[in-house]
Amino acid sequence: AHYEAKPVVSPMLLSEEVERQVEEMQSRMHDPTETLTDLLKAIASPDEELTDELGYAVRRKNACGALQTLTTNEKNRVRICWTAGVLPALTSLLADGLGEEPHPNTRIRSEYEAAQVRSISTLINLATPVKNRIAVFHSPGLVRAVAKTVETKTGQARRGCAAILALLAKSPENRLLLAQVPGILEVARRVLQPRPPRIEARPSKAKQKKRYPWQDEDE
Repeated sequence: AHYEAKPVVSPMLLSEEVERQVEEMQSRMHDPTETLTDLLKAIASPDEELTDELGYAVRRKNACGALQTLTTNEKNRVRICWTAGVLPALTSLLADGLGEEPHPNTRIRSEYEAAQVRSISTLINLATPVKNRIAVFHSPGLVRAVAKTVETKTGQARRGCAAILALLAKSPENRLLLAQVPGILEVARRVLQPRPPRIEARPSKAKQKKRYPWQDEDE
C-alpha cells in the first residue's frame, strides 16, 4: 500500500535552510519496525480491490487507534514522525473519500469515520513537536488533505484538522508557505466566520411552571 502526491508549494518559496532540511527529509527517515510496518499496511489505501470491505475498515480503524496511542507518548513523537511511510499512510486515509459520495454501508462508513478521527488525533500529536513540523508540512498531499477535510467535514474531523493547520502555522518557516496552499485562505475564512446567533423560542407558561415549580402563579 502506498500514497503519492505532489508537493503543494514551490521550492522557490523556501529559504536555503528550509530547502536543505526538505531535501534531507528522505535520508533522515528511519525504517519502520515490524510492528509499525504492519500498522502502516493496515492504514494505507489498498493497492487492490477489496473483497472484505468491512474487515478492512475495522482493521484500519484499530491500526489508527494503535498509532494514536503510540504517539500519545511524547517520547515517541519525533521518531514516529521521522519514520518512512507514517505520514503518507495517514495522508492516504484522509484523502480517501474526499470529494466522493459517502459509503452506502452505514457500518463501513462509521468505521472509516472513526479511523479518520484517530488518524487526525495522531497527526495533532505528531505536529506538536517543533522539529516535526517541516516533515508534516512537506509530506506530499498532507496539508491539502487536511485543508479539504476542514472544508468538507464537520465535528471532530473538522476541528482536529483546523488544529493541525494552527500547529503548522506556529513555525515561522511554514507561514508564508501555508498561505500559498491552494484554497487555504478560503478554508481559514470559513473556519473563522462567526456563526449566526441562535434564536431560542421563549418557553410557554406551562413549561415555565413545570420547570420552575417554586414560581408564583402570577409570574
